[in-house]
Amino acid sequence: YTHHIIALVGYLVLTLIMTFPLVTKFTTAIPGDGFDGWQNYWNLWWVKKALLDLGANPFFCDYVYYPTGASLYFHTLNIFNGLLTVPVQAVFGWTVAYNFVVVFSFVVGGYGTYLLVYQLGAGSSSRPSSRVSTELEVSGQGSLQGRLAAFVAGLVFTFSPYHFAHLLGHMQLIALEWLPFYVIFIVKSLDSVIGQRPSPRNNEKTRGWLAYSWPAAVFLVLTFLCEWGYYVMYLAIFTLLYTGYMIWKGRQIWELAARAGLIWLLFIVLVSPILVPMAVEAIKTTEYLTPAFEQSLSLSADLLAFFTPNEMHPLWGDWARAWSERFTTTTSERMIFAGYIPLVLGALALWKRRQRAGFWALSLLVFFILALGPILHVGGQPVSVLGTTIPLPYIVLYRLLPFVRLSRSISRFDVMIMLSLAVLVGLGIGWLRKGVGRRLGGWVIGGVAGALICFEFLAVPYPMTEVEVPSFYQQVAQEPGDFVLMELPMNWDRPIHMFNQIHHDKKLIAAYFGKPNPLSVVEKTPVLQHFRYLGPDIIAQDISEIGTSVLASFNVRYVILDLYQMPTENEEWRMVNGEREITLDLTEKVFGDTAPFYRDERLIVYRVEEPVTPRPFLSLGQNWGRREMQAERPVRQIEQGAAVRIRAWGPDSVRLRIAAQSPAEQCQLDVYSGSQRLASFELEATAQEFVTPPLPLIEGDNVFHLYYNNEECRMEDGEWRMENGEWKVGPIISKLDLVS
Repeated sequence: YTHHIIALVGYLVLTLIMTFPLVTKFTTAIPGDGFDGWQNYWNLWWVKKALLDLGANPFFCDYVYYPTGASLYFHTLNIFNGLLTVPVQAVFGWTVAYNFVVVFSFVVGGYGTYLLVYQLGAGSSSRPSSRVSTELEVSGQGSLQGRLAAFVAGLVFTFSPYHFAHLLGHMQLIALEWLPFYVIFIVKSLDSVIGQRPSPRNNEKTRGWLAYSWPAAVFLVLTFLCEWGYYVMYLAIFTLLYTGYMIWKGRQIWELAARAGLIWLLFIVLVSPILVPMAVEAIKTTEYLTPAFEQSLSLSADLLAFFTPNEMHPLWGDWARAWSERFTTTTSERMIFAGYIPLVLGALALWKRRQRAGFWALSLLVFFILALGPILHVGGQPVSVLGTTIPLPYIVLYRLLPFVRLSRSISRFDVMIMLSLAVLVGLGIGWLRKGVGRRLGGWVIGGVAGALICFEFLAVPYPMTEVEVPSFYQQVAQEPGDFVLMELPMNWDRPIHMFNQIHHDKKLIAAYFGKPNPLSVVEKTPVLQHFRYLGPDIIAQDISEIGTSVLASFNVRYVILDLYQMPTENEEWRMVNGEREITLDLTEKVFGDTAPFYRDERLIVYRVEEPVTPRPFLSLGQNWGRREMQAERPVRQIEQGAAVRIRAWGPDSVRLRIAAQSPAEQCQLDVYSGSQRLASFELEATAQEFVTPPLPLIEGDNVFHLYYNNEECRMEDGEWRMENGEWKVGPIISKLDLVS
């Protein structure tokens, strides 16, 4: 076991070097750009808090999106890392726990690849178990040079630019460590089927299932608990690819298919307590879970990105970054450089050891083509032939497989490209050892190759973000009671608000998650809508009159404006967005002459007091379309039964004013309370206002529903569309208000 210890220590030492200055700031900062990292920092905290402090299901959180809470089944929770760091959090705190996960992913990811290349040939002291396993042999039988080849292969995978790109904040993606372990066992499990004859003394097929298949399922579960959305799909594709390859080699179709199917069946059974609620939620909230197809286009890999050097490199990083700006993807998605040294070694393996390298070259090619996305991009531009863009195979997966549509960042297929390339690198070094290495020494070949690969992939000094908590949150943490904070700006969600929650431990109105929250009240309630959209929605009530009533109804005690999250240095950006000015102006409208409760150079804090005379206010319920702009005014299209809520503070009576229109003729809009129709209006092509008779209210939420005669309101001309391309059929509402 000495070589295992040496490999682990080697990857640990190199991790501390390659991620420098992480080792010097292990307790005070986290790697990354200070954005998504705070969300994952919160993830670690929430898993521990839910399980140990609250005794609650960690996949539902009522500490955010108050009062409805939020499901975390489709959030990038990476619960494995939360469970892994529970003792670390308890002893050393959250920052050390976060950095522990980082180091763990690099060390174990490298070690897993080392085992993949070593055990499937390089480190075996006996003849491999099957002729297919023999194709994976990279060098001598358990020799030092063979282990060094496997070690260098681990460097290619774990220190790839892909890993460093997502170290900027995507903890679920840096948790790539279980991928090579699954590959080891799925390969060995299927290998054990080929060419083996069972005997009383050694039933190889039974042994293969017991020894290889259940670990494959377990490592698949671990992958799922880290990154369910991308990595499990990639391993499914790999399984199909390797099973097909083995069928082509061995012709034992049913046994191979059954073995692979049983592994995945065992996996499904093991994760069913999570998978079943995910399936139920997916059926109910498909629209919220599916990103627009345009994101798949922009977040696909550019062909040139694979050959563009690492833009974090200390020598040529600036040049590479300037060149990479032409790609359509973001920084973390475009850093998919394969490395010139690994590519040369991989090509050498394919040239000199074609039979042994064949499958891994095929795997690399398949994932490379998929990473390019729906259409081919070169230098940031779609490639066209005779005016037609070139479609690629990914579009077939997107159209045929619904779960593929949940993924938006297509370039992330690169993780499997680098794993396949790592095996090819091991094969290439193995060939060099037997050829040139006889004269120079096999260890020299491996050592030089490893050093050059690390230099190519170097990303030091890696950007770090200091863990700094404004003192006001410490003050809030000391206040007794269960109350809510509303943190601004809120025009788009910031993960820093979730980081702050770790320190004040109070509930939040909004949060930053991987998928939209269909339960959120932010997009449905006045005042909250104003801060979300930096302007009004269709509810036309004056926020200076209802502002404190709305906030008090949600038990908000403090409204906190973080000026650091609304920078003013970029004047052009300010002119276009006006985020700080609008947010401050809206806050002043809500609080009027009330002075801030607390103020420093970063925070402005208002305390919400119970209004002397609370006002009834409107909010939207279910079956409302998204806010859109029509003729510079907000509008929403409705579905049948669109709910209108009126919050009253006691018995009252109001009338509802509605501005509505329908491009269809003879469209009738009805207002219902339960099964009782309260009012009916004939709609026209242009918006007109209608007022209902007095509506009796009771204390609390009063719910009314809008219905329309569906056949007459159906629009055949397709003038209005939903976001995902489905035809809209309901009337358009441009104004809701209350009249005394």
